[in-house]
Amino acid sequence: AKTLAECSPLAPHCALASGAMTALFWVMSADPPRHVRDTLNALPVFGTQLHTSGGHHRDFVACFVGLLRDLLRYVARWHPCGLAWSLAARDRLQQQTDPSLSEFDKVMRDRLLSLLDIM
Repeated sequence: AKTLAECSPLAPHCALASGAMTALFWVMSADPPRHVRDTLNALPVFGTQLHTSGGHHRDFVACFVGLLRDLLRYVARWHPCGLAWSLAARDRLQQQTDPSLSEFDKVMRDRLLSLLDIM
């Protein structure tokens, strides 16, 4: 029987991506920063083979590491104890008029408000 790596040259890339995607489960974690940090610390396990290949493969690994570091900074700053859903939070979001909010943050705020209205 062939291993996955023998079946496709992209198998290590898929393994790295799927390993990194587990960081998205931070929304269900009691300690989101630790969850993302654990995922980030596991990336070398998936990326060793790619990292030694050099070139674009090394860039692929670096991209995922960068994404997870940014996610870790975001989660540690805004959701250190997990997500909290409340009517008070909805009211604060509706009143938020911070001019420094990026377009992405405004879109996410509006989507979150629509979700809270459904709940």
